[in-house]
Amino acid sequence: MVDGNFEVTGYMHIAHGEGVEGCTDWSVDYLKYKVLLGEPVRIKCALFYGYIRANYTHAQSAGLSLMWYKSAGHGDFEEPISFDGTRMSKEEDAIWFRPAELDDVGYYSCVLRNSTYCMKVSMSLTVAENDTDLCYNSKMRFFEKAELSKSKDITCQGIEDYIQPGVEPEIVWYKECKPKQWRQTIERRRDTLSIKEVREDDIGNYTCELQFGNFVVRRTTELSVTAVLPQLPCFLAVPLSPLRFGRLFVMRSPAIATQPRQVNSTLCSDQSSSSVCTLECTLSIPCLSFGDVKICAKLVLMHFHGAAVEYGGVDESMLVGSFDE
Repeated sequence: MVDGNFEVTGYMHIAHGEGVEGCTDWSVDYLKYKVLLGEPVRIKCALFYGYIRANYTHAQSAGLSLMWYKSAGHGDFEEPISFDGTRMSKEEDAIWFRPAELDDVGYYSCVLRNSTYCMKVSMSLTVAENDTDLCYNSKMRFFEKAELSKSKDITCQGIEDYIQPGVEPEIVWYKECKPKQWRQTIERRRDTLSIKEVREDDIGNYTCELQFGNFVVRRTTELSVTAVLPQLPCFLAVPLSPLRFGRLFVMRSPAIATQPRQVNSTLCSDQSSSSVCTLECTLSIPCLSFGDVKICAKLVLMHFHGAAVEYGGVDESMLVGSFDE
């Protein structure tokens, strides 16, 4: 849709309709703002970042005004915002909180309009306190996965608005909210903590801290580590039940491996709370001929269930599978 010099883009997958006073309402933007109590945050009017092909300067030149409203929930009564110019201020296409307070939680709507044109979109803001005795809120963490012995980069995410152009940011990294002497294989580069070879003890919470005026900006990432289990040989034993085509069978068999190291059970699964490792293997049996009859079979899937995997040891475990013709 084109109105004057403005073209509305159509690639944002957000339902919209005619709202109050005939304003085209694009509902709530997908980007949700989350900030810790006492830290600064900038909420940008999403209209200029995906909904219209114009920036704030062009909108002003065309005689359009940008107004801001706040509501407790989407669809609730929206009250015009009165900016005090200090803690909360309107700056071009955004509003700044220096710092954010718990009362700031809610929905912030930016409305771009003149006498014939009106568009609106809302952004949600969540303000939360740190968890007890921690430097982060567990519900506001980013999550990353790494593989044992592989490299991994942890980035200080969402800090672009707090870095001055042309100035190298001074970012301090913490693990479990404490300063750490990083080993030589861990490098700090601008906004990234680069781990050259991931180890099991790298599991944990990494917090980056950036000074922004009189305030600090923190981002925390929880890193989980998984191990890639090697292909282990399959050992068959006598089944506990008769073998029949198309039927499940159960047998007991020792699972033996010869690797000279031990892998913690938490590394065997993507779910660190699980203590079960699963190995899969497939066994094909050559076709047998009995006169005019030819029988072919294959062990489709065999699972290994154990409390842990200890290389160099033997674990008596249950094998479950099925034979198909």
